[in-house]
Amino acid sequence: MKIANVHVGPRKLDARSLAPLVSEIDEALGGGATIVLLDMSSVEYIDSVGIAVLIALKRRAGVGRVALAGLRPFVASVVRATHLTDYFDVFPTREAGHAFLSA
Repeated sequence: MKIANVHVGPRKLDARSLAPLVSEIDEALGGGATIVLLDMSSVEYIDSVGIAVLIALKRRAGVGRVALAGLRPFVASVVRATHLTDYFDVFPTREAGHAFLSA
């Protein structure tokens, strides 16, 4: 099992964020990763478009696993309220996620 750590850089996760993230995830999956760990510690805001971006990334990964790490309080509240925790593993930090997923 190979884990790819992908840092989600924009402070706002929206439609403009999709193309660069898709490229990074495609590269990770093409490189043999079966798990993509999205480090979202820089993301301060997410809206319905951002949620759609995450779902699109999950679909893009196909049978691979996608996990979220480092959610800031507002983003974490949106992820919980929209039940994305049913589809993504969520970890407090990238390091915690990597340790759990590597075990």
